[in-house]
Amino acid sequence: MSQEFDQKELRQVFGSFVTGVTVVTATLPNGQTKGFTANSFTSVSLAPPLVLVCLANTSNNFEDFKNNDSFAINILSEQQQEISNTFASPVEDRFAQVSTSVATTGAPIIDDCSAWLDCSSYECYPGGDHIILIGEVKAYGDNNHGALGYYKGAYMNFGLSREAAMVGENSSVQSAIGVLLERDDQLLLWKNEGTGVSLPLASQLSGDKGLINKLSVNGLDAEIGFLYAVFEDEENDISYTYYRGGCDGELNTELAYWCDIDAIPFEQIGDAAARSMITRYVQERSADAFGVYIGGTETGKVGVLKP
Repeated sequence: MSQEFDQKELRQVFGSFVTGVTVVTATLPNGQTKGFTANSFTSVSLAPPLVLVCLANTSNNFEDFKNNDSFAINILSEQQQEISNTFASPVEDRFAQVSTSVATTGAPIIDDCSAWLDCSSYECYPGGDHIILIGEVKAYGDNNHGALGYYKGAYMNFGLSREAAMVGENSSVQSAIGVLLERDDQLLLWKNEGTGVSLPLASQLSGDKGLINKLSVNGLDAEIGFLYAVFEDEENDISYTYYRGGCDGELNTELAYWCDIDAIPFEQIGDAAARSMITRYVQERSADAFGVYIGGTETGKVGVLKP
């Protein structure tokens, strides 16, 4: 008898494994094209060259892909997030706005994807509430584009993350590291002199004077996650880098407190850039559409990670 788990929690654990994003495509015997978005893809063997992808038993594509004799794996590029969304949505014609070609099997190959694998069907196995499709690679290509990533329900743009990291590394001004630390629908706020509040900040991430240690001595075991914003305050010569994160432990200080997300005292946040960033965080959190901001305190750009 299988162990019963909370499916939402288990999905979050499964999502802790960073993956790429693929669109699996096929041309059916009647000439109709089919496709779906999947991140449950992996290589299996070099000799013979085998790959696998999983498809839910409840998918509208289930019978078509289970019984078809070929399919293609399109590994999406950083610029193809919208294609991922299209093939994950109940769109009548998913190929309407997508340019494709064919290689060996006749399965659609999406133009300008990061890489692709054209496969004949090799085996199909039941796998609980999914089927496991194994394909033998008949042709492949690599367009040398950066790949689109996925982690815990959010898209990752590795190119944007690299750009943000370079901004922080190349800055010659004083640096500050902060975190939007969330737990149980609450955000951690640090009390400043008077009635002001701010996000947790330190001059570095690790070390005795680092942000992680600052939180630790106040009872919190922080898990620093995605990069969220990199911006320079040119007037004060400070480069800020903010992350998203979560934590365990109990807060043991009167210097900070947990504030409900829907009750953040924006009027007490003196730094306009931080106030704007927290406003964006609340909005993106509500829409589950986080991005990364790069720029200055007044102008910059946000690279969307998940629409």
